[in-house]
Amino acid sequence: MPKPERLVLEDAAGISATPPMIIPVAGTIADARGIAIIFYDKSKVTDEFVRESFTMKLQANDGGTQRSLSSNPRLWGELVGGGLSAINIPTLVVWGGNDEIVPLDHGRVFAAGIAGAKLEIIPECGHVPSLEKPEAFLSVVLPFLAK
Repeated sequence: MPKPERLVLEDAAGISATPPMIIPVAGTIADARGIAIIFYDKSKVTDEFVRESFTMKLQANDGGTQRSLSSNPRLWGELVGGGLSAINIPTLVVWGGNDEIVPLDHGRVFAAGIAGAKLEIIPECGHVPSLEKPEAFLSVVLPFLAK
């Protein structure tokens, strides 16, 4: 398998052994409103967005997978830890400055633990910068990938 030339981490997990903040798994469209936790700007969670997100989850049939991952305490202990120092390719760590799921301090740990990694913080942004602030996300990712 070919080795990647660059790595982009977006609000990644794997630093803390404590149970993660879990994005609620929607069993009904009413439950799907729980997706608001991924955003800093809660106004992005419109009825249309909730319906589209719920429909995509149903089509992907990934509810069972999400539940099994979020409810398995053994996975909480699978940490990157000392493995960060083994990453030896250019790495960009992109983090939402207001992530309620994986704290910004985790992004700082990723960036500090990977030699030469750069941390870019997207202000007023939650857990998924590529979704909440795509222009800001692309403005840091595209130049990094073009190097």
